[in-house]
Amino acid sequence: MDKRQEEALAAILASKKYREVCPDTVRRVFAQKCAAYKSCKEADKAARAQLHQITGAFMTAEETARACALAEDYASGRREALAEALLLHSSTRERAASYGALFARAFAAAGGGPASVLDLACGLDPIVLGGLGVARVRGCDIQGGAVRAVNAWARAALWDISAECADLLCAPKLPRAELALLMKLLPLLERQQAGFAEKLLAECPADALLVTFPTRTLGGRDVGMARQYAAWMEEHTPACLRVLDQFSEGGELCYVLTRTQ
Repeated sequence: MDKRQEEALAAILASKKYREVCPDTVRRVFAQKCAAYKSCKEADKAARAQLHQITGAFMTAEETARACALAEDYASGRREALAEALLLHSSTRERAASYGALFARAFAAAGGGPASVLDLACGLDPIVLGGLGVARVRGCDIQGGAVRAVNAWARAALWDISAECADLLCAPKLPRAELALLMKLLPLLERQQAGFAEKLLAECPADALLVTFPTRTLGGRDVGMARQYAAWMEEHTPACLRVLDQFSEGGELCYVLTRTQ
């Protein structure tokens, strides 16, 4: 990387918009764009566009601050603060009405409520799991605001939940758990690195996995996504996994898988 590229990367890392994005993600995306474009200016523009695409739509800085403040409200006894916090992240907002049924069926299929959960690209899910009484939750996400909010809730509610800023495409060391959550995650990873989704399924350090896919577009249209992802799972589920349950809940196609060996 030459001096101009180093300066451009440093500017992205320090920018208000991207300074809470996992640094490994910023470096990975910028390096890819530098390899794809002759001009540093074009690479910088393309990197910022992709970073916005993969991180910008989930939670604003204002929503992060509000989620952290609501943790203190919850600790002071205002229990409705939990539901309010979950509306501040797009993923948990979409699942607000379906979390109970989705996790109840998934946990039952996996043999009962798990003692430990590994949540990949977690958003605010660890807060949900803490509220449901899961004993230990470890999450990771490339969006530092969500990580900060989860850890604020852990401190305030005294739950054994935590999250760290980590990029799965940069091979972080993941803790072992009884159940891993990969919710609406695999298509995002596969678009960035072909073949990575199946690799993650095979190597994820958990006894069972809950994998979900969206069944509608962001605009709510049914364009056959459920059929498309069902076909993908049939073709790409590694031999080391078998399906315990398959169902749809709240606009998501859900699979519960366990290891065959």
